[in-house]
Amino acid sequence: MNVPPGVPITAMGPAHAAESLAVYPLGIDEGNATFETTAPTWEHQPQPPQNPRAG
Repeated sequence: MNVPPGVPITAMGPAHAAESLAVYPLGIDEGNATFETTAPTWEHQPQPPQNPRAG
């Protein structure tokens, strides 16, 4: 992955929940982003696979 210098990449966590969940309903409203009809809570978000090379 090519990332420009100075652009941080971090794993999403609970601190990102509000921003992440605010975008989710927009995709539902457009009907193009998901087959879901309601946005999940943060606790029900799919968790990404762990990167074995991280850390």
